[in-house]
Amino acid sequence: MFSLKFKTLKWKGNEMRFSLIILAFAFTTISFILGVTWSLAILITFLMYIIINLINYSLTLFRQKR
Repeated sequence: MFSLKFKTLKWKGNEMRFSLIILAFAFTTISFILGVTWSLAILITFLMYIIINLINYSLTLFRQKR
């Protein structure tokens, strides 16, 4: 009837190199995205800290004048 013949899975040099390049690109992209998001989170936190302190300072001056 049907004869199913499976070839042995052997990695050739170019296929292994191609898969390693894809993995390296994927990990580099993920690391870059995580680095950018953490940098933005730290930057936003720092800016909010400055804004809150400026608001607090201005409210303190406003209360002292009254």
